[in-house]
Amino acid sequence: MNKRFKWLTTTLLCLMLVSSCALALQLKCTYAQDADSNPMPAYEKIGNLDENDIICVDVPRYQQQKNDWNKEWKDFDGNTINLFTFLKAKGVNTVSVKIAVDPKGDAAYLSKENAIATAREAKAAGLKTNIVLLYSDSMTWRNTQTPPASWMPPDQSDAEGTANVLQQKAEQYTEELLGEFKEANASPDIVTIGNELNYNFLNIIDENWRGWNILRLLSKTVKDADGDIAVAYSFAAPENASDIQWVLSSDNINNTWNSA
Repeated sequence: MNKRFKWLTTTLLCLMLVSSCALALQLKCTYAQDADSNPMPAYEKIGNLDENDIICVDVPRYQQQKNDWNKEWKDFDGNTINLFTFLKAKGVNTVSVKIAVDPKGDAAYLSKENAIATAREAKAAGLKTNIVLLYSDSMTWRNTQTPPASWMPPDQSDAEGTANVLQQKAEQYTEELLGEFKEANASPDIVTIGNELNYNFLNIIDENWRGWNILRLLSKTVKDADGDIAVAYSFAAPENASDIQWVLSSDNINNTWNSA
């Protein structure tokens, strides 16, 4: 396993772990013995971190919370704050958003417009950004990887032909989306392809591992659009984890990581 592959694997694990946290992993907590006299935990900073370590918070609903729900953020003393400036001051260096292709209804918060707006605010605060591309019209996870409705061909009886169409649509979408981010001065630092993938990227499941090959091609699409963008994947836990290990160890996937 080469050094770059190990770095990006660590990057991905950090992103997946921290997405469920309220604040950064850069802080460890030692609780006060007398909770009544000091209800807030005391924090110690973890050392030996450098600029290549990713301390990330997942904020996909930020625009919805701010604009639709009229939320505001406060510090521990009750003072109204700028969320991203506050996170930056507490050691966070990256925020992550998720993007669906054509989200509607309850999934509308996953729009590219919201993601671009959040990315611009985060960058203004000095933070890096990671965008998670769902390649679906709604949230994806483990065994739910539904392709966008508008990408599906009228005749889906030919599995290979359907996979070809989905591949073309995904490559075109990725290129155009990154172009929109660049035009808005919001180009991401990291692009995560897929969310909680199993064997089923774009719901393509076959013995030829076609979905994984499309991941490799999309990684190239990202790098062709902007060579400075790092590429990551988000994997779920399959029933047989050794299958994912086989994919990660294969030459095709290693080449994807090497290109990042």
